[in-house]
Amino acid sequence: MSDPLKGLKKAMDGTVFREVRFSDKQARNIIKETSASYIVNKPVEESMAILLLQSLESGPLSGYSIFKAIRHKREAVDLEAQEGQLYILLHRLEQKRLIGSQWQKDENGEQVKEYILMKKGTRILMKWEKADDQAERRSLQLHLEGGLV
Repeated sequence: MSDPLKGLKKAMDGTVFREVRFSDKQARNIIKETSASYIVNKPVEESMAILLLQSLESGPLSGYSIFKAIRHKREAVDLEAQEGQLYILLHRLEQKRLIGSQWQKDENGEQVKEYILMKKGTRILMKWEKADDQAERRSLQLHLEGGLV
């Protein structure tokens, strides 16, 4: 039986990871988590991209307001570390024309960039809500997060 991690080990040998070795338990976990059946059957949670689009359903919001809405919905402490990733995701979704943006003055007269949900983003959310199986949701999530779809 061939070692399914042989290619990974070979690739790592040419990098700073050349000294890294996998225990048998680690190897089994890597194989399990990267196997197609595990990935397809693993439940898909609402990603930050889905939560971001959902937060814009009620109207335009600034990046910080979107962050607060996601934090409130997720009630997650670890979201603080992901605040920078939110702005990368906002930019990516804007490039895909799922959201748009406009500059507005806030109550202090400062310019604030507000994001709005575009029709394409609304259609993605509708597909997410109607998706019957995990594979369809995973496909949508990959599309939103810059995956292969």
